[in-house]
Amino acid sequence: MSLEKPNNEDVHMKEAKPKRDYVRYTVQDKARCMTASAAAKQLGIHPRTAYRWVSQYNACPDSIFESCEKTGRKYILTEEHKTTVINFIDANPSATVVEVTEHLLKRFHGLKLSYSTVNNFMRREYNLSLKKADFYSVETAQQRLRSDTIGLSMGKYKHGLSDELRVS
Repeated sequence: MSLEKPNNEDVHMKEAKPKRDYVRYTVQDKARCMTASAAAKQLGIHPRTAYRWVSQYNACPDSIFESCEKTGRKYILTEEHKTTVINFIDANPSATVVEVTEHLLKRFHGLKLSYSTVNNFMRREYNLSLKKADFYSVETAQQRLRSDTIGLSMGKYKHGLSDELRVS
């Protein structure tokens, strides 16, 4: 017995799918397609931080690159104080921190300011280090000298050496 197929019936063959081409991604495409957690792992930050950054970027792309407001305590000395200090130092080049501070306190009533604030301000803003003069009266210096000589004569200032080791 021979089986013959009728001529009008075609063989139904499925069409073969062509081989799929691989998509070649550029570095920019890969960066765009990276998940937030993968980017966080690369940057060494917590994934939640990366997701927060992504949501901020999606909300407003330009806002995350703007500088944020300064936090912390505001400076006591304003631009007006700065110009006053500079004018005073220009007029008195041998001025000390104490003199500059007293000048500021006389000029601006109600300003609470310490010597260290003025000193730090001058170093930070203008890279100036002013002298810190300590004024003592002549009598005080003589009293110090007298107390030192009395202390030496009474034996107050021994150097911790025993009498056996001490050289006369």
